[in-house]
Amino acid sequence: METELIRVWQLVLELSEQLARNQELATSLKNQALVLKVRAGSWSVIKKNFERSFFFSSHVLGTYGTDML
Repeated sequence: METELIRVWQLVLELSEQLARNQELATSLKNQALVLKVRAGSWSVIKKNFERSFFFSSHVLGTYGTDML
């Protein structure tokens, strides 16, 4: 009976350690997802600004020629 209790206690300790590692991993993955989300948002803003700039440049060059440069 005592050896069974010791084994159960060992399993509880192992599961506790595994849970702690899983929690750390989950936190790390959440942080990585946040970084990717921010990067994607930043890229979206950069892309929009580039498209606006390109549209403006094309429009100006198309309307006024290269003399505007």
